Amino acid sequence: MNQSLKNIKVAYATMAADLFHRGHLEFIKKAKQYGDFLIIGLHPDDVIKKYKRKAIIPYKDRKAVLASLPWVDKVVADCMDFRRPTMFENLKKYYVDVMIHAGEWIPPCYQKASDMGLGGRFIQLKYYPHTSTTQIIQKIQSRKKI
Repeated sequence: MNQSLKNIKVAYATMAADLFHRGHLEFIKKAKQYGDFLIIGLHPDDVIKKYKRKAIIPYKDRKAVLASLPWVDKVVADCMDFRRPTMFENLKKYYVDVMIHAGEWIPPCYQKASDMGLGGRFIQLKYYPHTSTTQIIQKIQSRKKI
């Protein structure tokens, strides 16, 4: 399969996708517009815990949800961590042409990938403005107090 990816435009988008919501869906739909083949680099539970909080939905379940979407062609583990080079390995292995990330903050791994000549073009998308996992968690917590 990997050799066949050389002849098409491959987009690679990273995400946690915990408590899957419309913002995640809109991000994936936009990311798919940048490639013929969309790979989601999904952060494992231990990675999410390092930069956000403990994942609510386990990795295998988040992966199953993403893999079922028609815009997603493949889901792979992505650590966004210099000490665990899965992102760089994925960018090489799948001949990625476009790297996509959502949010104002850009993780340093994207610059490092670019410096290494990996991943091609970088696209930064804005978050969907009406829903976030944090908002969902806060809403659940506030209702619990009532």
